[in-house]
Amino acid sequence: MSGQTGEILLADGEVDAMRRARIRERRSAFAVGTLALALLVGGLVVIEPWRAPDRTERLNTSPVATPLWDLTQVPEEQQWGRVWSVANGASVLRPMWLPPAANGYATGFSVGGGTGGLNGYRFWYYANETHPTGSVVRSIEFMAARDGLPLGFTALDSPPEVTMVSGHSAELVGTDRVPLWELSWSDLGYQYGVQVFGYTRDETMRIANGLARVIDESGRVAP
Repeated sequence: MSGQTGEILLADGEVDAMRRARIRERRSAFAVGTLALALLVGGLVVIEPWRAPDRTERLNTSPVATPLWDLTQVPEEQQWGRVWSVANGASVLRPMWLPPAANGYATGFSVGGGTGGLNGYRFWYYANETHPTGSVVRSIEFMAARDGLPLGFTALDSPPEVTMVSGHSAELVGTDRVPLWELSWSDLGYQYGVQVFGYTRDETMRIANGLARVIDESGRVAP
């Protein structure tokens, strides 16, 4: 009996060891999957020459859910729509006008949030063009951050100019010498900003005043 008992105890030990190994494998696989998801939430997407979205566009079919890790594979307007889907009612502002670029823009984005809703987002557009050494890379960045979180501007040492953006008091900082402009304002618990490299003050203001509120997961904007 003692020999049989020893064999049974050994078998139990092997089962426990196998169970522990399986748990370690599952945890490792989960960690790898989580890392892959984190790396793919932000992405770089090259698109065709940019065109303003159609305010009157209507959906013919119901939106199809897309996992976060597929965001880099969807069109630019749907990237904005995915941000709207996690914004929990916060305004997501998509550009309706960008300065013409012969070869279009390359876009990138990053989004932060959780169960409490949107913490912030950042979309950037780089003009697809040749950049001689020492020249300014023309780009436009659109950003938002929950009040109390950093918006992510470059620190500019110049006094702000008070202006208006779509009915909101805003601060404009920058110069046409570089050119570099930063425009920021607040609305309902969030800070919004536009950062522009290589474009003029007037173009910056036109970009900002052309922002429209996203209204669904397809990326459509309010009329």
